[in-house]
Amino acid sequence: MLGTAITKFQQLEIGRTGLTEREAAAAGLEAFAVTTESPSRADYYPGAQSMHIKIVAERHTGRLLGVQIVGGEDAGKRIDVPATALWNGMTVQEVGGMDLSYAPPFSPVWDPCAAGCRQGDIEALSAFAVAHRVCHRTDATRQCCCKMLMKNLRSLVYASTATHALTTADLESLLADARAFNREHQVIDVLLYSGANSMQCLEGVPEDVGAAYERIKRSSQHQDIVEYMDCEVPQRTFGSWD
Repeated sequence: MLGTAITKFQQLEIGRTGLTEREAAAAGLEAFAVTTESPSRADYYPGAQSMHIKIVAERHTGRLLGVQIVGGEDAGKRIDVPATALWNGMTVQEVGGMDLSYAPPFSPVWDPCAAGCRQGDIEALSAFAVAHRVCHRTDATRQCCCKMLMKNLRSLVYASTATHALTTADLESLLADARAFNREHQVIDVLLYSGANSMQCLEGVPEDVGAAYERIKRSSQHQDIVEYMDCEVPQRTFGSWD
């Protein structure tokens, strides 16, 4: 049993599931907690109220151990999402990546529980754990993975025109070269190519995305480069693509 429960005190709703920090320590688990604040619905929508969510997770693995929620109207029943995640043994990373419903009257863009778990994912793994989690990778790659857990990621989208028509052999050579660079630096690279025009999205640690982009701009195969987006993102959009 997870001990999932909700209650209400005047206008304050309270929900809990799983272990608290103290209970996790008593069970011999090395745990940590992250507390986040989120509105109950889109900020601009009438009636939005604040809620506080505490995520308890196992250090090094990121396994979700418990969640506590305190807030206004509709805060209590939000405990059902983390309760389901706990029952299925999910990690904070997995909960943070769940595709949960959104509409302004019901929730902010990022579901409060999922957003709390994304913050927990940043705290979950030490450099030692990352090195063991990414098997058979080089030390440089492990260091890149560690860096990715320490900060948000950068997403950069640009378009360009090829200086000459690229043959199939040219594209295969470009793909092999990009994959080698991306794997070393843990950069995700999505390329759309049609005729002489291309559009590319780069995602990864900010300085590594910057290095990849500078490398692209120096290439004699590109011209008329136009940036469409360059922003910080909390997680990858394209997963493990390279």
